[in-house]
Amino acid sequence: MVSRPKITVSAIVKKNEHYLMVKERVKQDVLINQPGGHLENNESLADAAVRETLEETGATIEITSLVGIYHWVSNDPSYLRFCFAADLLSHDPTRPLDNNIIAAQWMDKQQIIAHENTLRSPAIIKSLDDYELNKTIPLCSIQEIVNQAPHLINSTEL
Repeated sequence: MVSRPKITVSAIVKKNEHYLMVKERVKQDVLINQPGGHLENNESLADAAVRETLEETGATIEITSLVGIYHWVSNDPSYLRFCFAADLLSHDPTRPLDNNIIAAQWMDKQQIIAHENTLRSPAIIKSLDDYELNKTIPLCSIQEIVNQAPHLINSTEL
């Protein structure tokens, strides 16, 4: 049985022509990724991106816009990634990082492209291209809806 797409978030944080990236261990591989991860229950998409960035890099960010929504259709599962642009507010290099994170690092776009074979997602370069072309979407386009129809909880028809 094929599973439903997994919802993930990522953040583009730029400082001087360099992007905040993470080197992470995924099974036996070491991959390069944008800070990000999975959406948790009862968490907004933007809050998930802020939380994941802090956990993976020690950086506190402020989300400024949505760069894009990327549907990566792979074997199974597929992924629906919400990529945000963010400003860096502060960084604590002494903060312990998630267990699978080897390091947070600043990379320019050419360095990222040079790691194309070890990027965790094909959405990374596409989202950077969209960001650099200023193809962003206002945050007000994301409508967080609090459950006001309790009879729909656990409904398979949503």
